[in-house]
Amino acid sequence: MVWISENQNKIITLFLISTSIFSLILTLYLINYSNNFEEKFSFHNIIVGLTFVSVCFIGSMASIFPSSCGKIVSSKVINSQNTTHSLEKSNSRGHHYQCENYSNHILKIRKNYLCATCSGLLTGSILGIIGSILYFSGYLQVEIIPILAFMGLISVIFGLFQSIIPKTNGAVSRFIAGILLVLGACILLVNLDQVRNSTVVDLFFIAISMFWIFTKINLSQREHKITCLNCSIKHCENERNSMD
Repeated sequence: MVWISENQNKIITLFLISTSIFSLILTLYLINYSNNFEEKFSFHNIIVGLTFVSVCFIGSMASIFPSSCGKIVSSKVINSQNTTHSLEKSNSRGHHYQCENYSNHILKIRKNYLCATCSGLLTGSILGIIGSILYFSGYLQVEIIPILAFMGLISVIFGLFQSIIPKTNGAVSRFIAGILLVLGACILLVNLDQVRNSTVVDLFFIAISMFWIFTKINLSQREHKITCLNCSIKHCENERNSMD
């Protein structure tokens, strides 16, 4: 297990946020770039479609196994003067502590407790897979509508940075943000495919969208850390249960 200090984690988060903002600006530029690349490879639709489906699948795995994926971009244990919490939670609901501070992270459906963000990412990934298969197989005809690119961009921005947008910290907002992150990426990919007509550009964008998934995971993990660090309980019941 590689341990990451808090300062290193802050640097990683800052890098991910900065790169995500830059990639969003670059995507907007590519969509509005006047020249057409015309660089389609043979089997363009198969290559691009399968690659995006693969990224959506990775996103769905990240939502199903958040703890394993989260270790890639975050440290394992939170330490402060007030509390010490292990991120390995055995006493959990929707992989969150059974704690009031995490109540707005959890969707309750009947007797089931689900992580709102992960459920949104999983739903969005499924819809993204369906949409990309329909589009790249030719069953879904799409016209170039400028407003769609704008809607896709706004969707990705909200999906990425929902956790730091004021008054959007409810479970429903987190669920919607997870869906919009993937659907927004799918909309942008379709728009880029229409206006740029380039396999290289499409694959480059898909690489960017995969990077957004890791940014989302990192920001979500960091929000969990802040929640525990701001907790007034020095040694909470969740910590003891996770260490038993």
